[in-house]
Amino acid sequence: MMITRKKSVLVADLYWDEKPARIAADVVRYNQWPTLTPGARSRPFYTILIDITQEEAALLAQMEKGTRYEIRVNWLTGGVEIVPRDQL
Repeated sequence: MMITRKKSVLVADLYWDEKPARIAADVVRYNQWPTLTPGARSRPFYTILIDITQEEAALLAQMEKGTRYEIRVNWLTGGVEIVPRDQL
């Protein structure tokens, strides 16, 4: 659960089927919940699966321009680290 303050309102974000004993928030958002919550508005969500065994250029070519830009910026600022699987 993540709790953030938006002006004077505390917002709790729950993910998947997370069920904390106590939620100290004014608003609760159920994100990517596996079942519908009665009386709540919802919209479908999708997970993109990517074959990461491909070469870097092939992976980047499949992404939108903005996504490639965000990856490059984070790479240059140290926000992304690429570690070969055998070195994890």
